[in-house]
Amino acid sequence: MSASTKRLAIAAEELVKAASMEVDSVTQLKLSSNLESLKESFDSKLNNVNQVVKTLSDKFDVGINKLDQNQGDIKNLLEKQNIIMTEQNKISNLQWAYAHCEMGAFQYRDIDNRNNSAKSSTDLARKVISSFMTDKGMFVDDNNVSASFDCSYSQSKKEELEKSRQAFRDSLKVHISKLIGKEPRVAKFGDSNNGEYAIWYE
Repeated sequence: MSASTKRLAIAAEELVKAASMEVDSVTQLKLSSNLESLKESFDSKLNNVNQVVKTLSDKFDVGINKLDQNQGDIKNLLEKQNIIMTEQNKISNLQWAYAHCEMGAFQYRDIDNRNNSAKSSTDLARKVISSFMTDKGMFVDDNNVSASFDCSYSQSKKEELEKSRQAFRDSLKVHISKLIGKEPRVAKFGDSNNGEYAIWYE
């Protein structure tokens, strides 16, 4: 091979290398452009996905809040319904008790009653039940004593009088308990010396 031919061969080889390098550069540019385009597309789709997730999350939170509110409303309604039913049951029980006050009745005396005769607690129980129906209590007359007490007492029998008054209150409490199905409250108003006893439903 002549020197001229070798030079031509070398020149041709260099041209091929240059062309190859140019092709690689174009390819890299295209690849880079494609990668950038893919990245933008990925970022856009990722943003869309995040937006959808956020929307669903917000809707879920709203749904949970509404559910909590509805549960609270239902709970309040049930509590009100229970209060109404309890009150209705109370009134029904008191109406029944009022109509059957002779049940469990006992005998007692009134120390102001000069004929000293004993009487039934039926009418007194009706007065107590009536006061319960209007959500009130009733004072218990200190003149009422147990039927066994001798009303012709003297000052020397003061201790026996107090015991008899307490026995009367205990008997009244038992009588009312049998009628209404629960123990009423009996307590004293005022100081220990001058207070008055009263009876309540609660």
